[in-house]
Amino acid sequence: MINETVTRVKICLISSTVDKDRNFSTAIQEYYSASLYTSKVEIWRQDSILAGDVIKEVSNDAILRADIIIPIISIDLFKYDETVEHILLKAIDYKKSKIKEFIPLYFRTCDYKEFEIFKNLKVISSSRPFDLWENIDEVMKEVNQNLRPIIDFYHGNKKKEVGLYNTILETRDFKLVKNYLESYPNGFFYNDVQKIYDEIEVQKKESSQNILRKDWEIAVKINTIASYEKYIQIHPDSPYVEESRNRIKSLTYQDAILKKEKEKQSWDEAVFIDSIDSYSAFLLDFPDGNYSKEASVRILKIRKSIDLSNWERACFEDTIESYEHYISISSQGEYVKEAKERIKNIRKKNKSDSSYFKYLILITVIILFLFKFCGPCNYQDCPSIDKNIGDPCDDGNINTMGEIVQRDCSCSVGVKPPNKDCPEAGKNFGDPCDDYNANTINEVIQRDCNCVGVARAEDGAEEGKNIGDPYDDRNSATINDVIQRDRNRAGVARAKDCIGKGKNFGDPCDDGNINTMGEIVQRDCSCSVGVKPPNKDCPEAGKNFGDPCDDYNANTINEVIQRDCSCVGVARAKDCAEEGKNIGDPCDDRNSATINDVIQRYCNCAGVARAKDCIGKGKNFGDPCDDNNPCTNGERIMTNCDCGGGDYTPRKISDKQKTGINNLISDAWKKELNTNPGDAQGYKNIEVQYSIDENGNLRIDGVTPSNASQSVKEVLKKVKISKTEKRCDSQIVKIYLPN
Repeated sequence: MINETVTRVKICLISSTVDKDRNFSTAIQEYYSASLYTSKVEIWRQDSILAGDVIKEVSNDAILRADIIIPIISIDLFKYDETVEHILLKAIDYKKSKIKEFIPLYFRTCDYKEFEIFKNLKVISSSRPFDLWENIDEVMKEVNQNLRPIIDFYHGNKKKEVGLYNTILETRDFKLVKNYLESYPNGFFYNDVQKIYDEIEVQKKESSQNILRKDWEIAVKINTIASYEKYIQIHPDSPYVEESRNRIKSLTYQDAILKKEKEKQSWDEAVFIDSIDSYSAFLLDFPDGNYSKEASVRILKIRKSIDLSNWERACFEDTIESYEHYISISSQGEYVKEAKERIKNIRKKNKSDSSYFKYLILITVIILFLFKFCGPCNYQDCPSIDKNIGDPCDDGNINTMGEIVQRDCSCSVGVKPPNKDCPEAGKNFGDPCDDYNANTINEVIQRDCNCVGVARAEDGAEEGKNIGDPYDDRNSATINDVIQRDRNRAGVARAKDCIGKGKNFGDPCDDGNINTMGEIVQRDCSCSVGVKPPNKDCPEAGKNFGDPCDDYNANTINEVIQRDCSCVGVARAKDCAEEGKNIGDPCDDRNSATINDVIQRYCNCAGVARAKDCIGKGKNFGDPCDDNNPCTNGERIMTNCDCGGGDYTPRKISDKQKTGINNLISDAWKKELNTNPGDAQGYKNIEVQYSIDENGNLRIDGVTPSNASQSVKEVLKKVKISKTEKRCDSQIVKIYLPN
């Protein structure tokens, strides 16, 4: 630990060699030596600057040692240009750099303001030089009043410096070392602290190299692109950075090859399934793959095929409902516009047919009416055509309908039937028809009035076969293979050669010998003829050095087999390293007003506000409160949410109140002594016990000695206490009134 004398403030007094100036500097030195500042101040005079002396060497030593430089201004101080040029200007530079304090004292009359350096400086006694003051004590008082805050500041700062240095010696904390070097560039221990700084830097460099090497070994063990990229991120200046980049390139190339192989395998699976879902899944995994364009084309082709199938089904039913259903499931379909047109035509046709049927009903009603009034006839009006007048007939004109027998027995007065899109076929566009071709289905009338259907698809289009046709599923474990309903090729499972083992001759098996591999089922259903496997670095684990493994420790990752065949991983990094926790881990925020505290996104610990026991008051049971009774303290929130349970304790009179009351009593007593000096005769120290009641009134509880009681009470009757606050029964305090 450092001796306390180091914390003393060093003051240098600079004066001329004239006796008056030297005597004044001596008086200042003696004043501080004899005062309470002896433990804080180390003061010396620099007044030996004579003509011919090596001024720079002498003055440099004086200035460098000092914290506070005090020139005593007089006409003689400026007699030598070198004094002003070197000492004062040097001191001013230190002040501007906030390294030292420069405080001139105006001692003897002179025009010091003509010097540029004093224009913006505070000069003690600037208006009246000290040699004109009559009382030297007043001079010293004025000097001390100006210097005291500066001395206290420097003394406190030096104590801080010593304290910081002692802490550095104990802890060798690097942050504290840097703080000292930045805060005390001219400190007493600067060189020692600088050595400690250099030692720590060397240690950090050696430690850094060990970390670089250790992290590199971990990255090599993991041997992934991520491990090498993280190493470069953490150690951008490491000598292993170039090697890391080369390994990243190699792994990237290997990953590209694996990705290409995986893409080809996924594409083959998608093509085998040949559905929108399979191609969509492929595009999701390989959006920019070599087969992505082909996958999109196949999806579009399948969608068109499904759209055509839906359209054919709608045309086959040829109803408003079927076309509306097509539109609902194929809103972007190729035939939506035509479906809407057909719905429109069907509605128009239904309206026309309705008018025709209404006409037929009217004719039928007329005929029934005539029959009712004419009665049954046993003869025919027109025997030649075997009909009666009004009977329906056919005039042989396909362009009319609804003809009836006229009075002249002719057949006429037909009406034109509703128009058909194809009059010869008697059908409209889209009406079902038959093209008499067994290889087509769903024939409908086309816009050229031809009857055309779509080719009948075979059940297994790609295979060119129908459901139930024999086929080969390329699986030796099945027999009687046929095309199934879902178009796949499947057969009936072939009975196993070794039923008890569920295997066929030649199937792979395991003879239970860890020293063999590649065993197969023999003709006698035994498992044998294995070969010795390649040697492993760790036979028991069946792994080589560097192979991935699992140490079953949730706090480690990237485990690999070590040289001693153990499985070791690297510690899993925590989200919040300083706290040693991950985001969402439980913690304690030391706040009783919260519950369910967990680590937050920014690594702070926070919880959910706990509901207050007394919601209206915003407090919990046991929280401190105030029942507004000045005679109690220590109240708490009770279980019924009331404030109570405090102790009945009179409140003490504060020091401030006590001082004010004592001053009032003393002033009254002194005044009484001045007017009636005989009242206090013989009493050196009078002890007064007083208190303040709950109304704020002063109360005299006792006077010692007792024979002074009456005179003291008479004096204290004149003391007036202001009623600033309500009080309880007061504490008894004592004061001494001097005679």
